[in-house]
Amino acid sequence: MHLHPSHPKVVPYICTTPTQSEVDAEESKKREKKDKEKEKRERELQRKKERDEQKRKKEEEKREREEKKRKEEERKRREKADKELKKIHKLKGNEPYIISKAKEDFKGAGKHEFPCSKGNILYRITQEGCPNNKWLIKSPEGHYGYVPEDVIALDNQASAIEEMSDGADEDLYEVVETFQGSELSSSANNPPPATSGSEDEEFYDDVG
Repeated sequence: MHLHPSHPKVVPYICTTPTQSEVDAEESKKREKKDKEKEKRERELQRKKERDEQKRKKEEEKREREEKKRKEEERKRREKADKELKKIHKLKGNEPYIISKAKEDFKGAGKHEFPCSKGNILYRITQEGCPNNKWLIKSPEGHYGYVPEDVIALDNQASAIEEMSDGADEDLYEVVETFQGSELSSSANNPPPATSGSEDEEFYDDVG
């Protein structure tokens, strides 16, 4: 049979099956690719953790600096307020006071006002020369300021201790007086035995 020159040349199809070594090589390449991708993800994750840790440390250091600065400013402000209040009220530091407690939180945003939290111990000094309805108080740390009178209340525990000590003193006086009275009564009812004249004479005879 003669083919016309315009007809394409027929190439026979040959089906080839890959050998086992070729299959193993292909699988090995796939595993290597997956391992590399996994390592890449792990490195990226590690770098992200390191960046986050550095960021956290920087933020923490910044907060510490800001907190230190705030405390220093607060200390200076308190020292200035203490000096001004001591001068205004002519305080010497040994003034009598009433032990009290804060009944509620008080922000103390006004001038010379003393911020406090519920339950804080406060020493009430005076209302003389204070703004309306406010007490001049002293904190256990030695700082002064104004607190509204409706924010503070008498410390019942401290009051009870004072009453207890007063009562104990009275009981002590009663015991001493009773003891002294019983001694006097006993002495009056049972006078000491008198020394007889014969015993004195015998004593002098022995000496002579």
